[in-house]
Amino acid sequence: MAQPDQLIRFMLRKTLTRGVIIQMNNIREEATRLHSLGELESELFTQVMAGSILLLSISKGGIRQVTQLDSQDKDSHVQRVASESRQGAVRGYLSKKTTQPLIQADLSALGSQVKLSTIRDTGVGQPYVSTVDCPAIHLADALLHYTRQSVQTQADFVLYKNTAIMIEAMPQCSEKQWFDSMQALASISNTSLQEKSSIDIMDAFSDLECRVLGKDDYRYQCHCKPEVMLDALEKLDKETLASLEDDEGNVTLSCQYCAKTYQLKSQNNE
Repeated sequence: MAQPDQLIRFMLRKTLTRGVIIQMNNIREEATRLHSLGELESELFTQVMAGSILLLSISKGGIRQVTQLDSQDKDSHVQRVASESRQGAVRGYLSKKTTQPLIQADLSALGSQVKLSTIRDTGVGQPYVSTVDCPAIHLADALLHYTRQSVQTQADFVLYKNTAIMIEAMPQCSEKQWFDSMQALASISNTSLQEKSSIDIMDAFSDLECRVLGKDDYRYQCHCKPEVMLDALEKLDKETLASLEDDEGNVTLSCQYCAKTYQLKSQNNE
């Protein structure tokens, strides 16, 4: 199993804000291998996975967070990027229409009209489902738009290469304190985000009394299993099942998250 990446939870005591930072080096490597992604596809996919982890970690998070971007342009290079995160694990997939390489690792890969859908499972009652338009080309701005509209949380995001940061205001945070937090966040250069470790990047918050609250390991990890795949198979109609069966009445399914294959007995032959 690939080495984990570490998410660091911290608090800025002087400005009454909290945050998280994660560098997705090993997750990106494993996801790229499993899905055979190009360089910029890999970067975009990694940022979407990071986004789902960040959303899971906010105060109104839960036990599971699904983040899905859908193109409204049938000719766009990428049609869908989806990610699901749980405590310590993230998985996802990228559906593309062409084999041409991306030009930019941003939402332009999905065309000019993109929908952002989320599922936030708090573990109590029904999951919260939301869909908003993405008015921006950068995923960080799209997440900011989502949190303002759907989660109603004051937060800001940085997503660059393999590094992701989120800052969230606590209830007592004043406008001045929030500005000071954003000023510190904006002072972090792209070079630092790409070359420095998480702990070194957090030096930008040293004047705000930054304190580490905890650390969590994250891996690219799929939790697919035969029972789940069989359940999906049983939801298909008989005509579709018949078209998928081999000569012995078996159906081979492949998990879109990890490419693992399962050979299952069709219900038409039970």
